[in-house]
Amino acid sequence: MLGNLKKPGLFQDRISVFLIGGAFILIAIILGIHFYSASIIITQFNNSDPPPTNDERVDFFGEINTSNLNLFSIILTLFGAWIGAVLAFYFGSQSLDKAYSSLSQAQDSISNLVLDSGLAGVKVREIITKNPDSTKLLKFKPTDKIDKIVKAAKDINYKHVMITDESERKVLGLLFISDLLKYVSKSEGEMLTVEETLEKFIEINEVIDDITKLRWTKQGVKNFVIVNMDDSVKNLVDKMKGLGDSLSIRAVVMENDLPRAIITYDMISKELKK
Repeated sequence: MLGNLKKPGLFQDRISVFLIGGAFILIAIILGIHFYSASIIITQFNNSDPPPTNDERVDFFGEINTSNLNLFSIILTLFGAWIGAVLAFYFGSQSLDKAYSSLSQAQDSISNLVLDSGLAGVKVREIITKNPDSTKLLKFKPTDKIDKIVKAAKDINYKHVMITDESERKVLGLLFISDLLKYVSKSEGEMLTVEETLEKFIEINEVIDDITKLRWTKQGVKNFVIVNMDDSVKNLVDKMKGLGDSLSIRAVVMENDLPRAIITYDMISKELKK
């Protein structure tokens, strides 16, 4: 779950120090080997028999100087790339940490607004009544074909479809079309022609759910929470927040052991604005 991922901190700082320190040590070793080798070559050159002429000395030390300049140029390039990678790792991790913090704050804000607005005691069925589109479910089974799933979702501009077992009573997961299309190659404007079943497709391709970061299997992915019609909005929000730090998390509303609706954070936020 996203909420359980380890945040960057002291470990991140230590890794950065280790990488930068390693760069200095590596450079020192390279320079040490170079200077040692150069000193042996210079000693042998000076002690050669017959002794080198002045022109030979000029040429020789010119080549040594060129060699030194080339080495320093290579080392500076290497060092710059290394430091750049460390900075990208360090500040990229900090940005990720801030992103997690922002998501968590957004969820906390919704939770607080639910309590302050008096919406906490409102039943889930009331949210559904005010959002009739929530009951328009696009349900498929693992045995359905990929092209059928994608076409149906695109025809009505749905971002996700519901995957159920053969009885349509057990929800296996909410499959986001964007996660699926990452593994389907097609030219622009070309109709999708993947005729494999979803079950076969996810067995061959590593389709990763964007919410939980888990791989889809024929058993599904638990990237949603289950609520009942008579659950309170507070209970609904608490469950969604408990699943992870993502505003894409949805709640599947069950009635008589059948999925009846899907509630999103947007639907809850819309009620808070009234």
